[in-house]
Amino acid sequence: MSSKLKEPAADLLKILQKWAGGSVRFEKHPKVKGRLNVVLDRPDKGNCLSGAMMCELGRGVEHLESREHGVVVLSGKGSSFCTGADLGLIKDISDASLGGPMFDFMSSVLQKLNVSPAISVAHIRGHCLGGATEICSAVDIRVAHVDSKIGFLQSRLGIIPSWGGAYYLEAILGRSKALHVMSSASVLSAEDAFKLGWLDFVYREEAEAEQYINGMCRTDPGLTQAQKEMLNAVKHSHEAQKEVLNRVWKSSIHKKALEKQLAAEIPNRKVKRPPLVMRWDLVERRAAKSFAALGRLITDHPVPFLVFPVLFTAAMGVGMLHLNSLTDAVYLFTPVGAQSKMERLAVHEKWPLTSDNYIPGRAVTQSREIQVTALAKNDGNILETRYAEAVYRLDKFIQTRIRILHDGRYYGYKDLCLQYKGGGCSSSKHVHILSDFYNHGFNITYPYFRFGTEGGYLGSSLGGVSLMKNENGTEILASAHAWFMVYHLKFHPEELSYISGQWENEMVRQLRDYPEDPYISITYFHSQTLADELKRNADTLIPRFVVAFTLLVVFSMACSMSFIDKTFYIDWVLSKPILSILGVISAGMAILTGIGSLALLGMPYNDIVGVMPFLVVAVGTDNMFLMVSAVRRTSRTLPAKERMSECLSDAAVSILITSSTDVLSFGVGTITTIPAVQIFCIYTGVSIFFTFIYQITFFSACLAVYTKFEEQGRNSAFVVATVNESKKDSVSLISRLFNLGSAPKSKAAHDIKEPATARFFGEWYAPVLMNPIVRALAMIWFVIYLVFAGYGCSKIKEGLEPVNLLVQDSYAIPHYRLLEKYFWKYGAQLQIVVNNAPDFREPSTRDRIHAMVGDFATSRHAIGLESVDFWLFDMERYYMDQLQMPVIDTAFYGLLGHFLASKHNNPLAEDLYWGKDENGTDVVESFRFVIGMRDIVTTMEQTDATLSFREIASRWPEYNVTTFMPLWLFTDQYVLIIPNTVQNIIIALMVMILIALVLIPQPMCSIWVALACASIDFGVVGYMTLWGVNLDAISMITIIMSIGFSVDYSAHITYGYVVSTADTPSDRVRDALSALGWPLFQGALSTIIAVIVLADIPAYMMVTFFKTVVLAISLGLLHGLVFLPVLLSLFVRGCCIMTVDHDKKEKSREVYVIEKGMRISDVSSSTGYETGSSVTTSSPIGSAPRFEFVDDSPIVHNRSRSVIKSPEHID
Repeated sequence: MSSKLKEPAADLLKILQKWAGGSVRFEKHPKVKGRLNVVLDRPDKGNCLSGAMMCELGRGVEHLESREHGVVVLSGKGSSFCTGADLGLIKDISDASLGGPMFDFMSSVLQKLNVSPAISVAHIRGHCLGGATEICSAVDIRVAHVDSKIGFLQSRLGIIPSWGGAYYLEAILGRSKALHVMSSASVLSAEDAFKLGWLDFVYREEAEAEQYINGMCRTDPGLTQAQKEMLNAVKHSHEAQKEVLNRVWKSSIHKKALEKQLAAEIPNRKVKRPPLVMRWDLVERRAAKSFAALGRLITDHPVPFLVFPVLFTAAMGVGMLHLNSLTDAVYLFTPVGAQSKMERLAVHEKWPLTSDNYIPGRAVTQSREIQVTALAKNDGNILETRYAEAVYRLDKFIQTRIRILHDGRYYGYKDLCLQYKGGGCSSSKHVHILSDFYNHGFNITYPYFRFGTEGGYLGSSLGGVSLMKNENGTEILASAHAWFMVYHLKFHPEELSYISGQWENEMVRQLRDYPEDPYISITYFHSQTLADELKRNADTLIPRFVVAFTLLVVFSMACSMSFIDKTFYIDWVLSKPILSILGVISAGMAILTGIGSLALLGMPYNDIVGVMPFLVVAVGTDNMFLMVSAVRRTSRTLPAKERMSECLSDAAVSILITSSTDVLSFGVGTITTIPAVQIFCIYTGVSIFFTFIYQITFFSACLAVYTKFEEQGRNSAFVVATVNESKKDSVSLISRLFNLGSAPKSKAAHDIKEPATARFFGEWYAPVLMNPIVRALAMIWFVIYLVFAGYGCSKIKEGLEPVNLLVQDSYAIPHYRLLEKYFWKYGAQLQIVVNNAPDFREPSTRDRIHAMVGDFATSRHAIGLESVDFWLFDMERYYMDQLQMPVIDTAFYGLLGHFLASKHNNPLAEDLYWGKDENGTDVVESFRFVIGMRDIVTTMEQTDATLSFREIASRWPEYNVTTFMPLWLFTDQYVLIIPNTVQNIIIALMVMILIALVLIPQPMCSIWVALACASIDFGVVGYMTLWGVNLDAISMITIIMSIGFSVDYSAHITYGYVVSTADTPSDRVRDALSALGWPLFQGALSTIIAVIVLADIPAYMMVTFFKTVVLAISLGLLHGLVFLPVLLSLFVRGCCIMTVDHDKKEKSREVYVIEKGMRISDVSSSTGYETGSSVTTSSPIGSAPRFEFVDDSPIVHNRSRSVIKSPEHID
């Protein structure tokens, strides 16, 4: 099933033989039967392949079909595996243009290695670079030491994988990952390559690798080869598979193995049929047990858990000094691998912009580009002399008056401008000429103006144009309102680009101070404007975060306060204001650690990440509320260790669920193609992860310390002994105000003091919500909610316009608005590149080119044929009108050369890319032309224009047509934003279901969690549209966030409902809301407090973030407190409810001996439950106490349900 190896071509073989050195050794393993070692032996050169080694490898793989070995292990001698091919050899092959023959030879070597009957293994130690990655991609299994480095570096040499390895790489990684790996040319660690899926096994000790590899040698080599052949046969045919199968079945290997198995004794096993409804509580149960143990450990040894997180935060905080900030808005907010970027590259590869070939209107990059517009005041005509003179003065000021000092030298525009053929800087002198023509009565055609044999395109320079017809019926220019000027500076080398950037900034300063002109108003924009404005956005966040942090501290402190019963005096034992401050600080530490650690790892940062702390500090505060609430639900009579054990077993599992869903939802966000979203999601996900880690370490240690203070009756603020509440009337006012505290009422009682908020949700809110009329109204409300959300989704407007990246008082906003009004409506130019030019000597070919140009020029977003700037049209016009001679077909290229020579310094020559045909004749290999566009003002119009022109290009596949204008970079974002968002939502929902299945004991819960999440996300998208928010990169971040946050609300309530042991749906809703209603409300309120400071920032990005976060939190809370409880009470019964096995006695977590003579009512009143009533759930993870008699002694168990049916008094 494998073809014969292709021998290297004669010319190639000479070069390969010339480059000697090293060897490839094929050796049987001395101890392991069936293993063949292939060793690359050139350690002094990092085992880089010489020509001789390539030939040896080729000869060697011819013999891999031997039946003696089942496993072939490829490795390198010394500290490297292989660093690719010798660069000198590569240069010789390149110089001789033998890349094709080299591909034929080496690809056949890799193919033989890939399809050989033996299992092929690459054992990588050290560096595996360049061509070595291609060899390794061709083998079956890749094993690497943890310190190895993997580098797909071909693109750094300006080449592509040249040995056929790209085929195998795509088979391993898939197309998108393979393309990313090849194009990024990055060096991966072994762990990164393993995560990517390229490596199959990563080891630390050599023995681990040997054990892994030798494990494949245990079977007979013939059988091993047959297994490999069967997989190879899948690639070929059914018959090929059958051939291998027949050979194996008839072999002695199969018979012996079968006899051995038949002789073995196989015990009968009784298989239990699983129940219809499963409880998947394995993970939850083990997590709860682990966290319970952690709680006890932290209480006994709090110091390490306090000190280490602080030290680690300080260490990671150093990374804040090394932030690698990305400011390129085009890169950050446009999709990676977008078609427009490929289109830009196609133009740039053939017509790179240099300092000597600049043509206005042909540039494909806005690097170091300055745009200036002049608008005639009082609705004037910019072509009239006084207005034209004002434009001329402005242009002269820019070119001559703006200068900067750098290294002792002054630089002006003429020192930095891009030019064409040394012809000087591009300027707006033609405004003077055009004005003279206009004011002297010349008929000026539009958009293309011709004067004799010369002319130029005016559509992109003049805005607000009015036309009229002359006596011949030809449309001519009547008036115009605006003039558009472009100043393009040098951006290479780097030092010159820096100087150009400084000149841009100086231009902004001087134009800001430019004396007000009575005739024109000016707007301007330059290549750094978007980056500068993003930084301005970020700079406004720091003081706002300080305010948000302070508000959260105040809110947390207020929520932590408790009062002595029936008084307004603060209970300083139960109140924990300092602990609340530490909880918010814990979230701040997580933010610092997350940003710092990623910065140290080299992760790029962008200014939009500046809004992340507002979210993360809110998440941390939410978690703090859950922890404090959990410890409040434990008995004060228990030792602090047991209270912390219970607290973490309950709250930490709950926080684990929510943190997992938050982190994974942001993890899903990283698969989007917009870098700004990817970076934000990485920083936020990592920070939330550290929030969880610090919550169960640093804050848990703080909570343990304060629980000990509570156990000792100490003042939580001043850490002194408090005055008992019973003595409040006999102490001073100061003591009553600042040092009064409560104590447990009975050591036999489960002394839990429920806050009034919990009683409100359990005793007042839940019964009202469960009223049949209220439930009906809630369902109607839910339907109305879905209808309006659907209406909003139907009106969605996608895409982040560049203007929305600016602060509202930015100097660039008037510029964008003027472009929309005057220049994008009519006149902007589109470059069209024909990459595969036809033979223009054929008349029929030229006719087809005319037809293609006509297709573009007459489309709905094109101005028409009169806007086309095309060298072929000018050439034909030159010969037909000026020389009055036809274009001779056979002499076409010679005539073309004559035409271009006659137009000295005519930029049309730059629209041609020359090559040679098979006869050595100079021919046009590629070319471009330009057309004028219309109606590309709105994002919808821009998207339609992009797709329309690309569709026209696809009609001419033989020419490989590319269309491009800089605006396309953003329109691709408009096109991809909806698919990206839908993809993220679907994947995130699937991940959320999986998390719910793993961490919530009832699988049916996951269905309701997913439905609630989908409903919340549906509402966020719909209502944000109705609130004036586009679906763009900013709102996408919040939609991703809302997926995780919606799980927080839905999972808690759903889980609290199904684990409740109450008998009726209404009671289960009461249990869930009693335990969770107030913590959920606190969490939502804290998040809104954190982001409300963003509401009045005069920037679209910040206001959008505020609106979408408020929507996500509000709708999540609405579902958690209203819609979901009602839906659960109506539709979740029977199979989805956890049942209690009353016959099974559980091991209790708390046992309280009821002493002889004690009345059951004494116990029940202390626990908050009445004799004869059901004891109900008080926590989403955990249940209330259970009363039971064991050996005639009554005890109280926690985490189960029972009904008290016993005598009123125990004798």
